[in-house]
Amino acid sequence: MCPNPCKMLLDCKGLWNIEPLLIGHTKILCRWRINLTIVILFPAIILLLESYYLHMTNILSYNPEDEILNESCYLSHFGCCEIIDYCWDNGVKMTQPQHHYYLNLPKEDLEGTNCPSFFPDLVEEYIKTKGWDISSSSTFHGRCRINPQCSITPTGINATYETIRIPIWKENEEGSNCPDMNTLDFVTTFNSNRYYEYNYLNWIEYIIYGLAIIWWMSLVDNNYIYNNRYNYKIVVTEP
Repeated sequence: MCPNPCKMLLDCKGLWNIEPLLIGHTKILCRWRINLTIVILFPAIILLLESYYLHMTNILSYNPEDEILNESCYLSHFGCCEIIDYCWDNGVKMTQPQHHYYLNLPKEDLEGTNCPSFFPDLVEEYIKTKGWDISSSSTFHGRCRINPQCSITPTGINATYETIRIPIWKENEEGSNCPDMNTLDFVTTFNSNRYYEYNYLNWIEYIIYGLAIIWWMSLVDNNYIYNNRYNYKIVVTEP
């Protein structure tokens, strides 16, 4: 569909002289001007939004063990929500904390009653983010496993190992697509999702797609008006 619209855009003289042909056709002339404005301005707006989106996603990198994740969290009155991880990446739960992670979410009170738990909150968000896709080849290897007790303070004196299955199927025998069996992958996914929300990156994606669709519709509409410009002139000059 591009040859005709592209030919129209390259015909600078024809574009300049088309408006006199539309005099007397107020609605058509208004459509032409609105579409032309969209065709000229929207690419610049899309380019600016795309640059902002790429810039913000490229700097999405931080250490969840460092509380300075986001000023709205770190500088809040009660600080960031936290996850204490007692597990190794193989799911073995130790009696002493192995990691101390910070979530990109401010506490609303000293106890952090608004903060999500590792299980089920972070696990459910991870599953929702990664999807529930099932292929005929992946079900052969079974489902991924996690230790749901990783963030719960141990009551015994020995290391423990407990796992449950989650609705994500292994892509191979090793389960290379599965999260580690501690909390790190779940914390990272949660923090990434909050980052996209705080910076409106999900909305920017939809806006870019919407502007691109409107731009293309305006271009096609003006191409139709351009190809029929002399017909409008004939109607105007009829006695």
